[in-house]
Amino acid sequence: MALQSPGVQVSVINESFYTPAEPGTTPLIFVATKQNKPNPSNTGIAPGTLAANAGKVYAISSQRELSETFGDAIFYRDSNNNPINGGEQNEYGLQAAYSYLGVSNRAFVVRAPLDLSTIDPRSEEPKGNPLAGTYWLDLEESLFGVFTWNATSVAAGGQKFTNVEPINISQTNQVVDFAGSDYTPKPQFGRVGSFAIVTVTDTPRLWYKNDSSIWVEVGSEAWKASLPVVTGRVSSPSITAGQAMTFVVTETGQEYEITVPAAETLASFVNEINGVMASANSGFSARVVNNRIALYNSGSAGWDAFEIFGTPALMTALGLTAGVYYAPKISIQPHTQVPEYKSTDNQPRPSGSIWIKTTVPNLGANWSVKLWNTTTLAWDRIPAPIYETNHHAIYMLDRTRGGLGIPDGALYVQSDRKSVV
Repeated sequence: MALQSPGVQVSVINESFYTPAEPGTTPLIFVATKQNKPNPSNTGIAPGTLAANAGKVYAISSQRELSETFGDAIFYRDSNNNPINGGEQNEYGLQAAYSYLGVSNRAFVVRAPLDLSTIDPRSEEPKGNPLAGTYWLDLEESLFGVFTWNATSVAAGGQKFTNVEPINISQTNQVVDFAGSDYTPKPQFGRVGSFAIVTVTDTPRLWYKNDSSIWVEVGSEAWKASLPVVTGRVSSPSITAGQAMTFVVTETGQEYEITVPAAETLASFVNEINGVMASANSGFSARVVNNRIALYNSGSAGWDAFEIFGTPALMTALGLTAGVYYAPKISIQPHTQVPEYKSTDNQPRPSGSIWIKTTVPNLGANWSVKLWNTTTLAWDRIPAPIYETNHHAIYMLDRTRGGLGIPDGALYVQSDRKSVV
């Protein structure tokens, strides 16, 4: 187009150009899964997880076809039902393929020739020719650093820790209901006072067999409710109706006064205590043990301690001393940090409280973790120190370079801080 004006001519030229759209691309996704996984309907094995089909390229057009071919993606959880983020057995590749097929209708998927179930924890030495990178937790060589506290007087041989060796429970048929996620040791194992470490999952658990011959998980309310915080010194005491004893919750100052009933027996007084405490949901309770009164604190109300005092004649008759009594406790810490459970400490703890010593000296924890060496065809033991978190491990293993100096293949055992009470 030209615009006419005296001595002026303007031209407008369209020089636009366009690039034609590229043809669509189809991604190639590599996944790692357990071998021989069931299909979603649980009627057979997902074909893509067969060993013979490892490395085979599958053209997948939908999320359903992906699940039918490779099974549902598996993501593991710990003993507290929390997701194990970054777990080496989580099937992230399969989940990525599933997410992609939610917005597209075509992807190529290849399963790597490995089986994630080969790194499940096992108690027995793997046989045959393990794959490179196979780990073995040797339970027979491992020490777990479990110590129990004796709160009796020094004169009676107490005020000290004693090392105990847990029973190894490593087979699924040794627990009550593995399929139902009940990892309690079966009743035939151990005797009253025994400890057991259950390693049928990737989170080992410590158990205690209480005086009712029931296994309770160490750190749980049931475990705390199994250990008396104080026991009367007098057997078959003679008590009088109208006498009273008062419980005071240390954290809140709440008071509960219990009066000896007309029956004037230890059993009737214990029933009176339990009636008042149960109605208040206090977590405190009483029992008759060997004809003596025993007081307990399960911690169910979140209270760590209570104070008791009462009619002097009643306290003398029961053989109880007025004072503050703390609930049983489990501490997970190194040999350089001995728990302050002594009667002279600020918060003395009752007999049966636990110290898991996380460092090697003096029968402390020493987990025997071994790695298969394909060159020597032997199991190489590798260090497996105990730390609370990744940050703690990085600090302890490489204090100067912030983790840059930690070699490939280094590992540690993570303590479960949620179990500490």
